[in-house]
Amino acid sequence: MKRILKRFFSLFIAALILLPLSVNAASNGITLDGYFDDWEDKPITYLRYPSVTPEQVHQLREYTDNNYLYLYIKMGTRGGQGLSYYVIECSFNDSNTVQKHLQIAPDRPQTGRVTIFDMDGGYTAVSTDGYIVRGNNSDGKTSDQAEFKIPLSEFRTQGAVGIENVKLRIPDLGDRYAAFQVGSTGPYFSVLICSIIAISGVFMIKRRNNLRAAI
Repeated sequence: MKRILKRFFSLFIAALILLPLSVNAASNGITLDGYFDDWEDKPITYLRYPSVTPEQVHQLREYTDNNYLYLYIKMGTRGGQGLSYYVIECSFNDSNTVQKHLQIAPDRPQTGRVTIFDMDGGYTAVSTDGYIVRGNNSDGKTSDQAEFKIPLSEFRTQGAVGIENVKLRIPDLGDRYAAFQVGSTGPYFSVLICSIIAISGVFMIKRRNNLRAAI
């Protein structure tokens, strides 16, 4: 019993150590300012269709904190395809069924803002503070770049508990997916704490009974 209790306390202490680390990591994330200078070390997915030329490969980078998914898109420098009103298809927990549709709505000027709309929720804006800087998209050097954020609440299925796996795809840009996780470990911490309390109670009752038997 002592060994079991010791293991649970070790897990609890480890959880307390890891939790503030995840919170601190969020403070070293993304600033939406139109400079795109904090994306270099973020995970990248190359979006393309097999039939297009290599220069028409688009870059998608992602980052999540406790509240938002941040995305950066750099369009290919050849082919003339600029960033437009593209749809983001979302599926959850390894399902191949599209369960969520979001739309990227960039401004047309050389430099402007990006709004994200929830297409399944009455076409409402869920984010309005993204940025876009237009490029040539054909000269082999410059192309459209955009950064924006989406609330993680948009990726939670009703009644979901714990962590969910999410896949994103932008059909107009390619057939590849970007994947990330969303959710809270809160329920697991609660279960862990309750388990510790329960086992502690059993251990104390057993010890008290042993003392009574000795008397």
